[in-house]
Amino acid sequence: MTTKWDRPPLLHVIAQVQFGSIEAMEKYAPEIQDVLRKKFPLSEKTALQHISVIQDQITQQQKSEIQNIPLWIYSDPQKGSGYVLAQSALSFHASIYEGHEWLFDNLFDGMEVVNRIVDPRIITRIGLRYVNVLLPEEGETLSSYLAEGLRGINSGFAVRQAVTEHIFDYNSGSPYFAIKTMRAKTSKVTGAISFPADISPWGLDINPAYSGTTLPEYMLLDIDHFSFGASPLDLPEIRRQMEAMHAQTKTMLLDMVSEKTHQLWGVK
Repeated sequence: MTTKWDRPPLLHVIAQVQFGSIEAMEKYAPEIQDVLRKKFPLSEKTALQHISVIQDQITQQQKSEIQNIPLWIYSDPQKGSGYVLAQSALSFHASIYEGHEWLFDNLFDGMEVVNRIVDPRIITRIGLRYVNVLLPEEGETLSSYLAEGLRGINSGFAVRQAVTEHIFDYNSGSPYFAIKTMRAKTSKVTGAISFPADISPWGLDINPAYSGTTLPEYMLLDIDHFSFGASPLDLPEIRRQMEAMHAQTKTMLLDMVSEKTHQLWGVK
């Protein structure tokens, strides 16, 4: 497996560690922010609305409840990378990417801070999601850049929407978050290059290389890799697990595209 690409196709990446909910996170957030602001000085607090439907046990009637989940956002001056802190998670995400070692260095620097101040103790989920963008050269079709099994149906009609999705489960052989799930999805999109609809790029701008770019069609290659559990906090072991997940994710991405795409991306 290669380690460097000349033209990496990344649009957005997020690495996340979830832990047992810390209801007093509002109290700890200023102290966490005071450490992280040295490299990520832009900060804001926002809320994610979560709607749940509950049923009254007496009347059997259903009603919806809206819960505002607080989020603390810390970004770099270019709005190319940063942290999202929640009551039960720390994420590091980026639209301007400097490699997976850089990604994990920042995530685990942040987790060291959270661990020191909050002491979350139990980890419930680890996750890594890469969204890459496939741009055809002028006069070329997207299908020639995809692996044969992802090229779709050649009907002669104009395609309004084309989505494929494969979900894989595997045993990593480690007692720490043993069962991993990887979801590999392709989406053909038209118009301006933008983040997928289900991603909220809190505190980030789109990479300037893609800003304002409008195309007749392009492809999003979206790989979401994660594992659930309930394990004691062990940051070195979590990093080892996520390094292995990254290697599997990279292999999956290259398996989704053709040799022509390897050349386009400068895979060595």
